[in-house]
Amino acid sequence: MVWAGPDSKMQAVNQHWSIRTKRWRYIRYRNGAEELYDHDKDEYEWNNLANNPEFAQIKKELKAKLLKHTGLKIGEQ
Repeated sequence: MVWAGPDSKMQAVNQHWSIRTKRWRYIRYRNGAEELYDHDKDEYEWNNLANNPEFAQIKKELKAKLLKHTGLKIGEQ
């Protein structure tokens, strides 16, 4: 979790969240924006793959893991 500031009222659903595997990092911001990075090819996270249809399944799987681990109900599952 990344604290989203005082207007988030310390509620978990209002925070920014990230999950990291050996290869991937998925980030979901409280406004619904998403980022996805392939650390095998982009260790400095310069190229956001979240809107690339080629990586939609990976993004879906990481989002599901994030929701499972946090117990949150955010966005479309």
